[in-house]
Amino acid sequence: MELKTIGLTKKFGSKTAVDNLNITLTNGVYGLLGANGAGKTTLMRLLCNIQNPTSGRILLNEKNIVGLGERYRNLLGYLPQHFGYYPDFSAYDFLRYISALKGLDEKAARKKSKELLEAVDLSKESKQKIKTFSGGMKQRLGIIQAIMENPKVILLDEPFNALDEKNYNKMLEQLEKEKESGKIIVIAAHMIQTEVLQFFNQKIVMDAGTVKEIVNI
Repeated sequence: MELKTIGLTKKFGSKTAVDNLNITLTNGVYGLLGANGAGKTTLMRLLCNIQNPTSGRILLNEKNIVGLGERYRNLLGYLPQHFGYYPDFSAYDFLRYISALKGLDEKAARKKSKELLEAVDLSKESKQKIKTFSGGMKQRLGIIQAIMENPKVILLDEPFNALDEKNYNKMLEQLEKEKESGKIIVIAAHMIQTEVLQFFNQKIVMDAGTVKEIVNI
């Protein structure tokens, strides 16, 4: 699988958030790094087809994602920087709701929900309302909702925010499983711990909307 940007540009008025970006992503894990305001979140939203580029294209296996529409979105798992949720849903019901939106079989959804909640130590709290969760618990729920449907492309914007060391490591373990199954995984972060760098196949450093450095790891 190949996800590629060609001359990708996004402007907001006079501000250029993403400037003529040309990158190619294949199966593997990519660290999208840079300071706040570097253009990482805008790029992630463009890759998700949530925002339209001012110019340029995004191709999945040489086909424009705009034309693929729902077929492309069904391949995606996305955690936005500010994760939205229904506060009166329980964690378990929220995952089943996400599954229903994607058309996952009910029996499979129940099984997958329980497995993922167990994997991130949320089993005991699975029936509690999300509004009672700490920031770290919400973040763990946000990550597993992004991988709920076994997506082929996983885009995570600042996924490690609010996680303590124990849960940080648990998230890496879960993402390692996704990595081993041959997917495109992009993790955007303004800061990253040293051990996570070993998890990446490639580090992409952004600044002022452009790619400043690409390092194979």
